[in-house]
Amino acid sequence: MRLISWSSPKLLLAALFSFFLLVPGYSQTIRLDSARVASFMDGMMAAQLKNKHLAGASVAIVQNGKLLFAKGYGYADLERKTPVDPGKTLFRIGSISKTFIWTSVMQLVQQGKLDLNADINTYCKDFQIPANFPQPVTLLDLMNHNPGFEDRVLGLFAKSPESLKPLGEILREEMPRRVWAPGTISAYSNHGSGMAAYIVEQASGLSWDDYVEKHILQPLHMNHTTFRQPVPEALASGLSKGYTWQNGRFQSGDFEYVPLAPVGAASATAKDMARFMIAHLQYGKLDTVRILDSLTAREMYRPSFRHTPDMNPMRHGFMDISRYGQEIFGHGGDTELFHALMALFPAHQIGIFVSFNSAEGSEAYQKVMEAFVEYFFPEPALSNLKPDARQAEALKKFEGAYRANRFTRSDLTKIVALMSPPVEVVVTPEGYLETRAPGQTRRWIQEGKLLFREDTSPERIAFRVNDSGEITHMFLSEMPIFALERTPVLDLPGVNTGLFGMSLGILLLALIGWPMGALARRRYGIRAVKANLLPASARWIAWLAALAMVIYLAGVAMQVKGAETVLYGLSPQLKNWLFLPWGIGVLSLGVLWHTLLIWGNGRGRMGARLGYTLVFLALAALFWLLVHWQFFPRL
Repeated sequence: MRLISWSSPKLLLAALFSFFLLVPGYSQTIRLDSARVASFMDGMMAAQLKNKHLAGASVAIVQNGKLLFAKGYGYADLERKTPVDPGKTLFRIGSISKTFIWTSVMQLVQQGKLDLNADINTYCKDFQIPANFPQPVTLLDLMNHNPGFEDRVLGLFAKSPESLKPLGEILREEMPRRVWAPGTISAYSNHGSGMAAYIVEQASGLSWDDYVEKHILQPLHMNHTTFRQPVPEALASGLSKGYTWQNGRFQSGDFEYVPLAPVGAASATAKDMARFMIAHLQYGKLDTVRILDSLTAREMYRPSFRHTPDMNPMRHGFMDISRYGQEIFGHGGDTELFHALMALFPAHQIGIFVSFNSAEGSEAYQKVMEAFVEYFFPEPALSNLKPDARQAEALKKFEGAYRANRFTRSDLTKIVALMSPPVEVVVTPEGYLETRAPGQTRRWIQEGKLLFREDTSPERIAFRVNDSGEITHMFLSEMPIFALERTPVLDLPGVNTGLFGMSLGILLLALIGWPMGALARRRYGIRAVKANLLPASARWIAWLAALAMVIYLAGVAMQVKGAETVLYGLSPQLKNWLFLPWGIGVLSLGVLWHTLLIWGNGRGRMGARLGYTLVFLALAALFWLLVHWQFFPRL
């Protein structure tokens, strides 16, 4: 899971092009040398800690059922100068927690207690999935992140254990909207994963904490791993602090409580994660213990959904992050302060886990993983592929703006979709398809009807068309957990910021201009002809409506304090403030009424009538923006 990064524009764009491509192929088995691994990792981690201002890191690498390398870097507690110990220091692992959910699901499938293709409503006692589509949502849909849910990020974290509730209660109160038919398109879903954990509770008769401890952590002797919040006293002394880099120094943060605990609350040591990786690499077996039988494990690792044949698949909850002709699957994990990645190379029986205890670590684990693959695995030769300038005109149907489909549709966090600049697709005269995102431009050469390969790498993008032949989605081969949907014109950042800026400017001019005009007439004794003036009631109601709108927008801006406002839930003050648009709406209707009157009876000079109409249109435009981006609450 990317607990926060999907709601942060900077991290979202970094993530769009950060994971790895599936390139079918076979290569000779690589056997890692521990000394070479240590030399590589020491240099790599030293650079990451220094360049990205990271307090500490923990790494574990396994091969052939053995721990090959484990080491801590930096500090778990800077104030006390406590070094990171890969066997004792617990880091929060974010959404890597979800791999424990999917392992638990497969355990219960193996026992015949769950059916991956059954309607999940048959397992749910505290809530039911609305029947918005003919197809039911299945457990397999949840594992593939394609149940068709919108994303929900409000209250994804909590500040105290008192805010935690039973899974069933959270899921009943925070049911995500169904946006697409299940099984058609992926959009990473924390709530969908939480539903799967809830179903584990229902099928097993155990709480999530009890289940995962009894059936995974204890059998694998993962004695320094827990999902419990706060961390049990016996493990608390080993828990790393989380840090941010602010004003040239590290600042420690509070413990991050995750209400949907199974999807991202786990705390673990690198050596414990090594045991988990070995168990999965050995098809459910560690030493003499099995957490899955071989057949079930093999089924779990098989592809379970692809957007198109040439894109990386989902693997029953694991994300396929293959590249360089190497089969790789695993999961990333991010909270605000901790960032981690677990990757498995089954053909080589290699597993790598890397974790950072600082907010700036999201890009660091991607860099480490990319460098690891490039250093230890040879890059396959690319076929000679050239663009065709004659096809440039035909390729223009792919042009447009595309945005990640993982965002909220039913509350004000929908604004994240606007704040994240879309990926622009343009066609060059040479016949390249060019994707442009902030700080990154890439060129692609057509390889199939809807398939393109990057000119300097084996990475691919593909497109989907609807029944009318219109392009609707773009897929990144390295990101099977979501799609990029074609952005409507009215959702483009430039259109919205332009409309917002122009409308707000008109209201500010009216707020200043009308009183200044009245003062000037009074001061200089200018007697205006009554017929040339707008009715006083019209001017007053428009001025009050404009003032209310400006105050509302200023109040929202002052009360929204970055990601924390969303991730920890809206404050009561902000919730109450969001009802102000109802009053603004009533005033705006009054402005509309007076607009119709002054044009009907010809009252006021033409310039005054046009100016008044512009004020109404500015109010209407801003009101539309509030409704469209869900800043207008439903009663």
